[in-house]
Amino acid sequence: AVVSTQSTGGREKELVPLWSQHKSSFTSLFYDGHVAFTSAMVGDVEGVEELGRNMQGYIGNTNRTGWNKDATEQFGPDLVAGCQEMARGDYEKATAALARSVPGLIKVIHGSKSQKSVFSVLLARCAVVSGSGVEEAMEHLEWVRKDNKVGSLAPLQQRLWNKLSKHHHHDKK
Repeated sequence: AVVSTQSTGGREKELVPLWSQHKSSFTSLFYDGHVAFTSAMVGDVEGVEELGRNMQGYIGNTNRTGWNKDATEQFGPDLVAGCQEMARGDYEKATAALARSVPGLIKVIHGSKSQKSVFSVLLARCAVVSGSGVEEAMEHLEWVRKDNKVGSLAPLQQRLWNKLSKHHHHDKK
């Protein structure tokens, strides 16, 4: 049921076997975050949980230091929790966890704006599906637009914004 709520054309089914090869270890929040949300999109709860355990091992390793460990400690647990809930189909809990992680996460991880925007789309999509966290998701997308120094959102982000706006308008009534 998780995949049927996604509008991806099924590409995640092709990517999961490739990403899944890497879930037995933890490398970076950016890289393994992609493993987590791709696994979540196909409902692979066990895969996301395995990644979460490996992340906790990474965090607990006193030999690890630096910005990636700091970012992982601060934003990783909620990112993985959000992906776990998404894999289970509980988009309300997923939205709450992702809203605690994604806004700070994309400010500190490396990667292009396009690569990092996937996390923003994930948060917005979960908010659309659940109808919860709409205001937080809209505020985050607005921050993304400003941070990208553009007058409008990318097409996918704009479609999600439009759906969030309908929820937001409905909630205000």
